[in-house]
Amino acid sequence: MPLLAEKAGADLNYVAAYVLLAALGALIILPIMIPVLAPQLTADSWTIARPLLFFIALPLTVGICVRLVTSTVSERCHPIAKKITGLDI
Repeated sequence: MPLLAEKAGADLNYVAAYVLLAALGALIILPIMIPVLAPQLTADSWTIARPLLFFIALPLTVGICVRLVTSTVSERCHPIAKKITGLDI
């Protein structure tokens, strides 16, 4: 998302805030609303929340911890991650 925002000329501060709000919103709202909106679905809230925690919350938490603990490592990994993201996009 930051690379796309950079190419579009968006303000990266707003992008960071949006990503955090979207991730937290998805983690909170989806497990509550999917059983309400799709009552025929046999999955309960925990079944829906588990992959969200694994694929959204865990990477976000690990990234924040790496940035806080070892900023030099994250600065060295940034160009590599930026190239991989650019290829993926």
